[in-house]
Amino acid sequence: MPPTHHNVRGWGEGEGEGDLTKRIVVESRDEIGRMAEYINQFLMKIQKTIQAIGQATETLTISTQTLTAGSHQMSSNAEETSAQVTEAISVIRKAAEMVDQLMVISRKNPSAEKKVFSLTRLVESQVSICHRTFDRNIE
Repeated sequence: MPPTHHNVRGWGEGEGEGDLTKRIVVESRDEIGRMAEYINQFLMKIQKTIQAIGQATETLTISTQTLTAGSHQMSSNAEETSAQVTEAISVIRKAAEMVDQLMVISRKNPSAEKKVFSLTRLVESQVSICHRTFDRNIE
């Protein structure tokens, strides 16, 4: 069978390696020309798919960075809240010790009852302030 010559141009040997923008110039409508058109369509689909993957990768990278920043902020907030809780517990323990001491004084000296009551109110107000501050920081 004699060789046939077709007018299909666009790629020489070694051209287009990895370049999905290159297309075959088709100048014939026979089987070879149609095959070249199919190859061009195939390359276009691969190029679009790779572009979509690149865009999805960029979106994923941005989302990951946003989540990482949010995670660091949450961690920092949790550490701060933990420190505040620890401080609040310390204040409440001291207040409880003071109330216990006031009760002992009150039992030993009935005339100190007014002072004990006043000091107990002071302790209660300090605990209340601590509680409100803690609640605001949690929100």
